[in-house]
Amino acid sequence: MASIEELAARVRQGLAQIATARTALARGYGGIGEVGPLWGQLVEGTRDPSTAQLPALADIVVAGIGECHAAITRAEQLLTGYLKALGADASPPAGASATAVPEPPVSSDRIPQAQQRVGTSRTAGSQARGEWVRSDGW
Repeated sequence: MASIEELAARVRQGLAQIATARTALARGYGGIGEVGPLWGQLVEGTRDPSTAQLPALADIVVAGIGECHAAITRAEQLLTGYLKALGADASPPAGASATAVPEPPVSSDRIPQAQQRVGTSRTAGSQARGEWVRSDGW
């Protein structure tokens, strides 16, 4: 049977992995935040229905990043609580990145609402429709 210190060390390894994931999410969020608006300009006036949906894909990715961020935050809270219950040091693991991931400005519940208003497909020859979202999420 593993000692409390061995268990605590494994939990701290998990917390270190969470810190790594948080950093990766921040990079992904920054990247999609930059290309999303460019995709909108790129496909403006296209007659290809699947290409016209590309800007909405950026919103879906942002929502997914937000869901991942929420999940790892909850896992981090649970692991930290477990360390405290063991009576072990619950401070961040050595070398853990403190990179903060900004909360996505576009919440995942706004995407279905937008899809209801503008639709997800169009007929050939029809104008592309969509919604623009400012960088602050409004």
